[in-house]
Amino acid sequence: MKILITGVAGTGKSTIVKALDQRGISSIDLHDVPGLFFWQDKETKEKVEYAPVQSREWFDKVDRFCDVSRLKGILDQHNDIVMAGTISGNQEEYYALFDKLILLQCSPQTLIHRMETRINKSGYGKTKAEQEDNIAWQKEFEPLLLSRGAIPVNTEGNLDEVVDEIIKIIKFRLDEEDNPSWTKTLNKDRASGIVIKDDKVLLIHRIRDDKEYWVFPGGSIEGNETIEEALGRELSEELSITVKDKKFLFKIENAGRFEHYFLITEYEGTPKMGGPELERMNEKNQYILEQRDVKKLSEINLLPKGIADKITKL
Repeated sequence: MKILITGVAGTGKSTIVKALDQRGISSIDLHDVPGLFFWQDKETKEKVEYAPVQSREWFDKVDRFCDVSRLKGILDQHNDIVMAGTISGNQEEYYALFDKLILLQCSPQTLIHRMETRINKSGYGKTKAEQEDNIAWQKEFEPLLLSRGAIPVNTEGNLDEVVDEIIKIIKFRLDEEDNPSWTKTLNKDRASGIVIKDDKVLLIHRIRDDKEYWVFPGGSIEGNETIEEALGRELSEELSITVKDKKFLFKIENAGRFEHYFLITEYEGTPKMGGPELERMNEKNQYILEQRDVKKLSEINLLPKGIADKITKL
């Protein structure tokens, strides 16, 4: 099942998809995919470099577009995924690629406040012309989405409550369609690999917007995979290595699911970043493979909390 969360600028798409990802729901912020969305001259069809817009006349000549073929390629890599994406001039071309649409809504006053105060890569929303264009888009865009069966969610309230509502919508809609495989992905278990050599452990250093943390390589168990199969697949995708031997160490409960940790005792290949993580990486969303001293893990923001103590006691 593939779900698109959308809305005009300032409705909270990026914030919400990050919160869903932290709760263990497979999620992608399409804004993090370089070149997926671009500005294009409506007449010449040539790409246009974006710069802060001072006049609304610019928007009469230029529109934002999505590279639909690339989007299809990303969707093909996932059976079940939540994506957050902006509106675009060719948006109706890709609505049919998703099973469900969720429309984020808030008042024009809230939109303007968020655009003025947020920090985003493009800088869109700071000028009066951009804010006026966004409000005009909201009046046109929201009725269109609702007519396509989008499920509205008001984002004026507390973030946790908004995310709770979205999770309930996902579960309810998919239970209606008798899709138990997706329900499992909402809280599906995770398999993680611990690769230690010369008292140094392999970690993925994550830098995302203003947050910085480290995690062990691994990922969620898909479909009918065993834990061991998921471990092998994830380390092959993320680290470009083939696991030859491993030892189960422990499991912990985190964010409503179990995480299973294995000591990788033998593997083939040279570890390097790969898979969807490498494709999504950009200046604001980084995945950096690092070796860290096992005895000094408590000095970094290693997630989940408390895992550092377990590793240092191995």
